[in-house]
Amino acid sequence: MGAYGPPPGFYKNDSRVRISEDYCIGCMNCISKCPRNDVLRARRVDGKLKAWSPTPENCVGCGRCVNSCPTHSISIYLV
Repeated sequence: MGAYGPPPGFYKNDSRVRISEDYCIGCMNCISKCPRNDVLRARRVDGKLKAWSPTPENCVGCGRCVNSCPTHSISIYLV
C-alpha cells in the first residue's frame, strides 16, 4: 500500500476570509452557511448589523459564505 497524504512537491495554501463592511447589508447568510462556528460573527457598525471575522485564519476555504452573499462582500484569499 502507498503512503497517505499529498503527493511530493504539493503545498497546501491556507485560506482566509475577508469581508467588506462597505458592501455588507447584514443579512447574515454567510454566518448561517459557514461550517465553522468560530470564523464569522455579527457586530454593530454605526448602528447597522454587519458580518465580520474575528478569526479569519480558521477559514477552511469551502466558499459557502461567498456563494451565499447577495452583495458579493465576502472573498476568500490564499496566504
